[in-house]
Amino acid sequence: MRLFYAFGLSFLIITSLFGPGDVEAKRKSQADVVNADDSSRPQLDDQDFQKRRLALHALVEAGAPEAVDAIATHISEETHPVVRRAARDALRRMPLDTAQWEHILGNSPNPQARAAAADVLGHHPATATLDVLQKAMTDTSPAVRAEVYEALARSGDRTLMSQLIRAAAKETDENARATAERSAEYLASGPPSPVQAQTALTQLNASSEAIRTSATRTLAQREDWRLTPTLQRWIEAPAPQQRALAIRASGDLKDPRMVPYLIALLPAVGQTQSAIFASLANIGDESATEVLCAHFSDEDAATRRLAVRGLARLQLPHLADTLAPLLDDPSTAVRNELLLALEQVDIKSKQALLLDVLQDAVGPNRATATRQLAKGEPSKVGPAITKLLEDRDVLVRITAAEALGQLGYKPSLSALEKRARRTKNEDERAYYLQAVAQIERL
Repeated sequence: MRLFYAFGLSFLIITSLFGPGDVEAKRKSQADVVNADDSSRPQLDDQDFQKRRLALHALVEAGAPEAVDAIATHISEETHPVVRRAARDALRRMPLDTAQWEHILGNSPNPQARAAAADVLGHHPATATLDVLQKAMTDTSPAVRAEVYEALARSGDRTLMSQLIRAAAKETDENARATAERSAEYLASGPPSPVQAQTALTQLNASSEAIRTSATRTLAQREDWRLTPTLQRWIEAPAPQQRALAIRASGDLKDPRMVPYLIALLPAVGQTQSAIFASLANIGDESATEVLCAHFSDEDAATRRLAVRGLARLQLPHLADTLAPLLDDPSTAVRNELLLALEQVDIKSKQALLLDVLQDAVGPNRATATRQLAKGEPSKVGPAITKLLEDRDVLVRITAAEALGQLGYKPSLSALEKRARRTKNEDERAYYLQAVAQIERL
């Protein structure tokens, strides 16, 4: 349950919270963390954005608490969307213990680091941790407070509802106030309580499979990362079905620290592989990008389709460019999955790729691409869509007519009128005439 993630770390990513001098000083003092053990490692100040991204991953692998401030500081100055996303995910993936995160929340001078700490601590809802989070409700950064409100809601402790309501009433920041209000509403809806969670933790070792499964669901619903070690133990079980169930449960848990663990299980086949792809998609950590893309060339079409679906769930920048190699995939199912993934991409980013999809051998895929192109630039997509009025597939033809009407593409009027005269089917003709009327009204 990631309640209102857009109000938290993503808000920090797009907001510069340090002056140029502060950022530069921290950058120089903390960039050394990247190269502490190996001067050949990529650096955060490299001109190549991919190398900066790799530098972030190297910081996570090093696992030093100081790396949290190094990554958080870098967020303030990073301009590339891919690297900003990598930094956000890297913070949540740092392999620190609860005490280290509590220290960061209470002592780090960096708002980004404190926000990341609040987010992670919300997934470890012990009593002592909740006390630390409550103290952070008065943090000077509104984005940190928003993460704290969400973390408190995730605990399921309904006694915190009144504190969240009071915090919302006093909150001066609009985003933080909205998060506090929604956090209180979430607690009012009755998520699993701390007592239920503690009971579920003890039931993970029950002899009854039904009890263990119910306990797993309870903890996954709360995204309680205390479940992670148990899931790892279950994943190592010899029975394929039990392994697959535990892998899928790790996806529901959304613990980003599980990403390298799951990737290490590949290459796997069958039910286990499907579960790994699904879990990587549910966790949504950017660091899974390479392994998903690597499976674009897999011999098994089902694997390629799952890889596309997983990549789409990551909601990465430049998704259209990343999926472009699959444009000519021999599997209709894979190409269809590509189009489903493109639904979430803005038209400017996917327009060129969709124009290529208009040559797809399968009619429904051509129609899907045409429907998405209806939001494109008329002068650039109109000519190609007009040609589809002569397509052999009736679904493509009528979708083209609807798209031309939405675009208001006047150069297509004669083609639409001609197609209407030649069409014998009254229902089909109605689409062409409607498009003509729609364009003429403009």
